[in-house]
Amino acid sequence: MLDFAWSEFLIVALVALVFLGPKELILIFKNLGKWAGKLKAMQRAFMDQVNQASLEIDDDNKKS
Repeated sequence: MLDFAWSEFLIVALVALVFLGPKELILIFKNLGKWAGKLKAMQRAFMDQVNQASLEIDDDNKKS
């Protein structure tokens, strides 16, 4: 996983604000938020599938 401190994130945000401007920065953060939501939903779906598969394996092992 990426290891960012809050201070580093703040520096990147300030540099982006200077170079992109406030209007474009709002749109970029909005799009990043949408992508983060999609990634989180994909992660949740993947974990649900892994958990379901492990439950099925446990059930099969208990029957044997």
